[in-house]
Amino acid sequence: MVALSPSVLPQEAHKPWVARLTRGRLEIIRDVLDVCSQGATVSGIMDGCNMSFAQIKTYVPLLIRKGFLTVRREDRKDVGGAMREMTVYRTTNYGVVLLLALQNVQKILEPEKVATATTP
Repeated sequence: MVALSPSVLPQEAHKPWVARLTRGRLEIIRDVLDVCSQGATVSGIMDGCNMSFAQIKTYVPLLIRKGFLTVRREDRKDVGGAMREMTVYRTTNYGVVLLLALQNVQKILEPEKVATATTP
């Protein structure tokens, strides 16, 4: 096995303190399940999860196929306050179990906070 020197690695790869700027697949799934736990439209998911429509088209059908989300037509108020029928996505009981598991994994894997000493 050939060892790579830090100069061969990407600029920030050898700096463990640099925060990751993108979410992984499980984090996106966790966010969608969380937002949909109260019921959400596509735009509500996009806004609440900071996702693009392309990402919605990938993740929402997957979560529906796996039984983590349901789709229903419900009467809701639109932006102008008028009632109209909208497609609403809701987290199923099975989805809530997955959401809680993903939240627990996140808590376990969070980096420990280092206490800083203060001088009197």
